[in-house]
Amino acid sequence: VFPQIAGARLADVAGDERGFVAVGSILDAQGIVQRGLVMVSRDGLDWQIADVPGLEQVDVLDVAVGPDGFVIVGERSPGPLLRFAALAVSTDGVTWETPELPDPNQLAYTFRIDRADDRFVVIGTDLSLAGGAFELTSPDGRTWSSAAQPYQRRVVPTGAGWLGIGPMTTWTTLDGAPFEASAVPPDDRGRPAHEAETALAFPSGTLPVGAVEEPCGPLSSGCGLESAAWWSADAKAWAAVPRGQPGWPFRYPEVAMSD
Repeated sequence: VFPQIAGARLADVAGDERGFVAVGSILDAQGIVQRGLVMVSRDGLDWQIADVPGLEQVDVLDVAVGPDGFVIVGERSPGPLLRFAALAVSTDGVTWETPELPDPNQLAYTFRIDRADDRFVVIGTDLSLAGGAFELTSPDGRTWSSAAQPYQRRVVPTGAGWLGIGPMTTWTTLDGAPFEASAVPPDDRGRPAHEAETALAFPSGTLPVGAVEEPCGPLSSGCGLESAAWWSADAKAWAAVPRGQPGWPFRYPEVAMSD
């Protein structure tokens, strides 16, 4: 049984042996976020709305799970030009609390949360005059620390550390030290990298996917963005994945792995 909620938009789901948590937002008729939405299920079949405090005007974007429970992350928007990070944590997905952040008044777009290497990592964009990205880390979802980082769309655990992915021609890696930028080459047709959307980590290497820039011109098949992928064994030296046929004129929004 799945609750039917007018204006509901789901963004992500995470789960373990304790159950599942799905997150999203409730929008009005004009598409404006009214409040965050969190639903919980023990078996993935029967779902109930969780009572999470402080989700008014919050767009809940992502959820991650670890040994200490679930953490949701989103953006609180009390005004047209105001964006603040919003987090909540729960041991079981039913009872939630709001952790104290290092700077609750930091203007920021919040993108993603992931869990690996015994910690949660939240990545977002700093909207202050300093610019760039911000990173929040926590061992348990309740105590957080922050650090400035190069701009990234999200961070992905690789098993040996973290991979930060974002726009243009650089990705960054994290192995317990500060992020280190790495140049990403053009694809096999010489088109420059534009932006990565997400990535998958394998024991043998890492596969980010995104888009390259298709130039406009008389000899061009089109212009704009075209899907692309890269590969690296160490998340530092990258090679474009050769294309067997013309690509689709859009970015890869997501990538998944199967047996």
